[in-house]
Amino acid sequence: MWQRQNPLKPTQKSMIAAIVAIALSTVGTTKVSAVDPPNPNIDCTRATSNVELKYCAEQSYLEAERQLDRTYDQLLTRLDPQQQQRLREIQQTWTGFRDRNCELEVAPTRDGTGYGLFLHQCLERMTRQRTIDLESYFTFRQEPISSNPAQPTIADLPDGNYRYWTGTPQGLTVSDEELINAGGALFRFRKSGDRIVGIYGIINGETICINGRIRGNTVAGNAVQTEEPFIPAIVLSSDDTFAAWDPSAHLQVRRGRSSGNFVRYESALLELSQFNRINAGSQLPPSQCP
Repeated sequence: MWQRQNPLKPTQKSMIAAIVAIALSTVGTTKVSAVDPPNPNIDCTRATSNVELKYCAEQSYLEAERQLDRTYDQLLTRLDPQQQQRLREIQQTWTGFRDRNCELEVAPTRDGTGYGLFLHQCLERMTRQRTIDLESYFTFRQEPISSNPAQPTIADLPDGNYRYWTGTPQGLTVSDEELINAGGALFRFRKSGDRIVGIYGIINGETICINGRIRGNTVAGNAVQTEEPFIPAIVLSSDDTFAAWDPSAHLQVRRGRSSGNFVRYESALLELSQFNRINAGSQLPPSQCP
C-alpha cells in the first residue's frame, strides 16, 4: 500500500507531494481539522445540520479511500517490480495533486461553515474517479490477447453514437419492431475518446445507465439504475463482490446503494465482445447518467 498523504494533515506530505507543491506553487495550503471518529448517533441518510453534513461527507470520503486502497493493492499484484515502483510514484504524485486541486476548488468557501463539507466532497469525487481509472486499467490487463490483433473493437470506433445488440442482424439496419420481436440485450451509447455513456438493458425489460471507459470491448466504470413502474430497483451487491445484473451476465456490478429512486453502483463492468453493431437508431443516448 502506498504511503497516503492525508489532505487533513499537511505536515505529513511526502517528498513527492512537495515536488508537486512546487509545480503548483500558486496554490496555497489549507489546514483542516482532523477527520471526526465514527459517530453511531448520526444517521447520514437524514443529515440536515452543518455538523451532520460535514461528518457524513468525511465518512463517505474515508470509505472512498478504503475502496481505492483495495483496488490499488489488487493492481499491484498484477505488475512486475519495476511497474509496481512506477505505480507507487504515480499514485503518490496523484494524491498530492488531488489534495491541492480540492484546496483550490473550495478556496472561495474557506471562511464559511461549509468549507469542510465541500472539501471532503471534492476529495471523495476525485478519489472515486481514481478508483474507476485504476479498475479500468486492471480490467485491461486481465483481457486475453486476441488471436487476431487486427480485428476492430469498440475502442477503435470513431467518436459518435452507437447501438450494440446480442442478436444476429441480417443487415446493419434493424428496426425497433425487429428488436422487440427478437429480444436480447441492447446497449445504446455515445463514445468520446475512451469515454462511454449509455443505456444498457434487456429489450422490453429493465435498463441501467453506464458511465465509464472502454478498453477493447469492455466498459469499466459505474452504473445507475432508475426505479421503473412495477419494476423495483434492488441492490444486487453492496460489497466488493461482483454480481450479474442481467441473465447472461454481460454486466457485472458491485458496491451498490439505494438513493431515492435510484440504485447506484460505484463499480460496473460491461463485456460487449458477444454483441453485434447495428444502426444507431432514432433515440439518442444520454450525455450523462442521473
